[in-house]
Amino acid sequence: MKVTTKWVEGHRVLSYQYDVNRDVGFKFHLLSEVGEPWQAEAKAKQQALLKPGECVVQVELSAKPWYVDAIEKEKV
Repeated sequence: MKVTTKWVEGHRVLSYQYDVNRDVGFKFHLLSEVGEPWQAEAKAKQQALLKPGECVVQVELSAKPWYVDAIEKEKV
């Protein structure tokens, strides 16, 4: 399981990627799309990327992938 970030439309977007086997792999932009066996690991890696005062929010984009998990500063 890999969890990485990249900038898309001004948002720090999370990407979840895992390989089932040598020929089959998946990449998602929402934790809810990650398969159940990989969700706990993806959530832990997602949380490890957060700095104090940051949280993960769902953001709607104007183009693909349309909906994503993004890291943003918590609103006080």
